[in-house]
Amino acid sequence: MPWAGSLKAKILAPGPGSVMPSDFAARMSAADLNALVNFLLAAGPSR
Repeated sequence: MPWAGSLKAKILAPGPGSVMPSDFAARMSAADLNALVNFLLAAGPSR
């Protein structure tokens, strides 16, 4: 999936002004992070 890397990067390092907590990725396992990315990609608009 072409957007998976970008989405994962935004979760891992959300940057200033993001609604994501800065430690959000540290709160979950790698498997949970991948599941979240896959869910968000499946739920989002198709491009």
